[in-house]
Amino acid sequence: MGRGGLGRAERELAILQCFDANCLDGRRSRLQAAVFSLDPCENFSSSPSCFEGTIAIAQGQPEPTLALLRSGARTLVVGGVSEYTPFNIVGPDGQLTGMDREIIRAAAKRVGIKQMDFKTMTFSKLGQSLLEGKIDLIANNYWPTPDRERLYAFTMPYFVRGGVGSLWVEGTGPFDTAASMAGKRIAVVKGSYPEAWAREHVPTAIIVPVDGTLAELDDTLPSGGADVVVAFYTWQRGVLLKHKGSRAYKNALLQPMRAAFAVRKGSKELREALDGVLKEMWADGSLNKIKRVYLDPLEIEPAMSP
Repeated sequence: MGRGGLGRAERELAILQCFDANCLDGRRSRLQAAVFSLDPCENFSSSPSCFEGTIAIAQGQPEPTLALLRSGARTLVVGGVSEYTPFNIVGPDGQLTGMDREIIRAAAKRVGIKQMDFKTMTFSKLGQSLLEGKIDLIANNYWPTPDRERLYAFTMPYFVRGGVGSLWVEGTGPFDTAASMAGKRIAVVKGSYPEAWAREHVPTAIIVPVDGTLAELDDTLPSGGADVVVAFYTWQRGVLLKHKGSRAYKNALLQPMRAAFAVRKGSKELREALDGVLKEMWADGSLNKIKRVYLDPLEIEPAMSP
């Protein structure tokens, strides 16, 4: 359960380095395709059999009890994407770190959990792995959407300053509301939640799906391929800062989303224990102390309460 020996300066450097174009290009299969793809069973209205089959898998899964976790007889297995800055990061020494991993480490320590194991996988496999019992908890800036809440149980939120965001070139726009983007060309990551948001909230827009790297999404603005990018706000903050001094960008938060830890519905005891310590961490400031390490480099001010 150790932090891997990374200091604050090393963590901040790792966060900002992850927005380097070469870094993003090299992580397409692990980051872009994984982080921005949808869960295989998210759209239950179009695939009810998928939903029913997944529920069947979830039923009867043995749950880790607090007694087993606190004694060390049972390891808490946490799933997340390998690289999803600033939430999940591989540090310079190869240690799995990041805001979400450090928060769940701190929360688990307060609960008294002795052993933790972090499993990395593509985003699309997280939900199914949780239901199949391959992992016990998802820590990955996971949003409790209505469809997900039909499958999983969620803790109280630990991060409320992220969500769907817009990015545009300074001097154009501003594109800080759905109405301001009417009739405009909106670049999105193909298959992402922000794409669905744009199609729903800006029906008159021309949607430009990008089935490529995050750097290619970024390049749709200077190349003239789009008027505005709608994607993940936290990532956009990194893009804005990466180009500071070369390209003048603006960005805005369009729809705040609350990130929480997901567990199986049968893990009521674990969820309630985590809720209790997260509430304490919000109140005593320790939660924001962790978040500032990762959000300060992106100039995102943590919320004081959920």
